Amino acid sequence: MLKYVVLLVILVIAAIGIIAVLMSAKRRRDYVRRPLLSPAELSFFKVLEQALGGKYRIFTKIRLADIIKVSGEVEKRERQTAFNRIQSKHVDFVLCDPDDLAVYCVIELDDRSHNAGDRIARDEFVDSALGSAEIPIARFAARRQYSTEEIAKALDELGKKQQTEKVDSMEAPVCSLCGAPMVLRTANKGEHAGKPFYGCSTFPKCKNTAQYLSLRDTKLMKSMLK
Repeated sequence: MLKYVVLLVILVIAAIGIIAVLMSAKRRRDYVRRPLLSPAELSFFKVLEQALGGKYRIFTKIRLADIIKVSGEVEKRERQTAFNRIQSKHVDFVLCDPDDLAVYCVIELDDRSHNAGDRIARDEFVDSALGSAEIPIARFAARRQYSTEEIAKALDELGKKQQTEKVDSMEAPVCSLCGAPMVLRTANKGEHAGKPFYGCSTFPKCKNTAQYLSLRDTKLMKSMLK
């Protein structure tokens, strides 16, 4: 009799085990893992680490709203709209000071999708928002291989440009249309790509622009008018 009881218990346990396995196999998974970086982003990340040599810490996939915020100068009724425009946007890489994690610059890796109309508008907004917050941005075209020398040179030039802009911003004009201060920006596309210009700090609300004159050019013009 005891034999049959033991056998029955074993059969019950086995049946429960089989049912559990079958239920587990049929269970739907609502979420699965995904890579943090795409193959192109990972390739760039590795070369970027070498190019920086530990000078900055690299953070990836950072939400725009985590590195900039809506200015107190924005009218209260417009603040939520302004925040909504940055809360769901992310940037590819953020370089920070290794000691206090102050943001040094943002890096975007642009593939072919950035040529689409909606992406162009998105990139222009991101550039404008970061420019308003005085955070420089460097854009690199996505490709199979990258050079540490090329990346290091581009970031070095970005640093020099940032210092120049800090000096020139001391004499930045105010917008002739809305009266808001203008900020120095760089054209990313078109015939003026790579050239600096002044854009209204309230962009896209105001899209007014003004010609950029370096501090040297401004002093020269003033001396000619004397």
